[in-house]
Amino acid sequence: MKKYLFLIFTFYSLNTYAGLLLEPYAGFDFSTTGKTDGGNYDVDWRSFEFGGRLGYIFETFMLGLDMDYKDKEVEYGPYDEDTEITNTGVFAGWMWEDWALRLKYYFNADWRKEGGSSYSGNGFGLDVAYRISQHIAINLEFTRLNYDNFEDGDLETHDILIAVSFPFNLVTK
Repeated sequence: MKKYLFLIFTFYSLNTYAGLLLEPYAGFDFSTTGKTDGGNYDVDWRSFEFGGRLGYIFETFMLGLDMDYKDKEVEYGPYDEDTEITNTGVFAGWMWEDWALRLKYYFNADWRKEGGSSYSGNGFGLDVAYRISQHIAINLEFTRLNYDNFEDGDLETHDILIAVSFPFNLVTK
């Protein structure tokens, strides 16, 4: 019996794909809206976004870290300010054929205004990707982030990002 189990696991491991995922991306955040829970500020912006993923792939399952950066001019209420936003989180996802689906949790969303004040928060994201070649993919991502103590209350934002990514799977077979 032990011989058979050993042969099954050996055969399975020879046909298993596992390895490191390295995936930089760049895109345009074309529809971001938000509103404070105090109701005094509507937030609106469009910007370029740069980021990357570092993770591990096993068969069709992937798990790792995601980080992105945006530098933009944000309009809210009577204000028009330059801001930097950095989001850091984890993702879990599935790959099949040329498609990928990733669920994300951002545990650190950092919003810094030009004047020096900053706000922190967290949120969730959903990313769908299609590989048009071995090392180029088109991504569509929906993100919802909450920032604490923003001006007159907590701020909730909704982003839609279209990006091109360059996935490098350092896979062993």
